[in-house]
Amino acid sequence: MNDLTPIAGARGRDILRKRGIYVPPAYTNLRIAQNPSALLQATSVDASGKTQYHYTKKQDLKRSRKKWEQTSRFVQAIPAIRGEAKRMLKAADPRERAIAIGVTLMDRCGFRVGGTTEATGVTTLEQKHVGKRTIAFLGKSAVRNVCQVDPAFAALVRKHYVPYKPSRHDLNEFLQTFGEGFSCKDYRTFRANAVFLESTLRGDAPKTALEAAAASIHNTPTICKGNYLVPILYASVAAGKVPRPLANGVGKYATQGENLFASTIKKYILKETTK
Repeated sequence: MNDLTPIAGARGRDILRKRGIYVPPAYTNLRIAQNPSALLQATSVDASGKTQYHYTKKQDLKRSRKKWEQTSRFVQAIPAIRGEAKRMLKAADPRERAIAIGVTLMDRCGFRVGGTTEATGVTTLEQKHVGKRTIAFLGKSAVRNVCQVDPAFAALVRKHYVPYKPSRHDLNEFLQTFGEGFSCKDYRTFRANAVFLESTLRGDAPKTALEAAAASIHNTPTICKGNYLVPILYASVAAGKVPRPLANGVGKYATQGENLFASTIKKYILKETTK
């Protein structure tokens, strides 16, 4: 990144626009590569203070393919992950049981993993967050995260999870036994797309389906659409190309939306990364 030069304001954005790269007006500290063929074209800082990286279209497609191919592999592994977590919920080892509960929380509730640098999440739950039928806390950006659970699961969380909370590393390590590179974030991507499709199958408008998907991962529709939904999947639904329900119902999955996403993601990522 040594060849990145600070070029502020409209002039910098105009240079990148001509290279086919869009940088939101709210982003600051724009630094641009002098070479228009460089893989990394620019960096900027978003409203939250995070550095954003802007690549060439070719590199973006390469990164996009890698991301969505991993999502596809993760979706196919979901039934096996759920089966193992269900088994581990009955394990005598408190660490195994806690990992299974943590995975189930991400699966059922769409919570972030949390950690030392984030707001409350799965790995930082406390007794005060767990009610008889709800788990609720203020998450990232002070967004209230609420998940309805049955009393038996809530009791399990209080007794067998909060005292033995696993770390982010523990949860990622468990997921990676099912596929190289799998991480806790893959759950949120899976959940957002599945809920979006489930809402669409109910006849909801794209905007309503997007709001449902965002709510399922406790995020805003803008972030959900930009960071979690397969772009061409959303675009297809917005254009009126609503997927049909599958004849075999939910199959190995919990909902029709999950099953439909699992069955169609390869088609969507092929379109997404060859457009």
